[in-house]
Amino acid sequence: PAGRCLARGLEFTVRGGEGLVVSGPNACGKTLLGSVLLGLWPARGSHQGGPALVRMPGLEVGAVRPDLKLIMAAPQRLYLPMGTLGDQVCYPSRYEGNAEGPGEQEAAMERALAAAGIAYLVTR
Repeated sequence: PAGRCLARGLEFTVRGGEGLVVSGPNACGKTLLGSVLLGLWPARGSHQGGPALVRMPGLEVGAVRPDLKLIMAAPQRLYLPMGTLGDQVCYPSRYEGNAEGPGEQEAAMERALAAAGIAYLVTR
């Protein structure tokens, strides 16, 4: 998030049906790795093939269906911005700009909250 390089040359493959455990000491970047893989934090930099840093064959980062992938994290601190439920659901993209555009992002959020039965809480 601060823009400095945290890892170079990191490469791994997890095949269908396999699991992966990322472990290490406090503050070594485990949660950050999960956040980048989920598309919550942007990956920046370059590699030999071009500017893309996080590649998942056949998938866009952050677009993995929840029923197909599960990434769990137990962060050391809570990452919730001040503001409404809508601000929290859209964090951090609401604050960093969004390639999809605000209208599409807001509509997707409203559909998700409606499906969960809590759309009335969006402004609280």
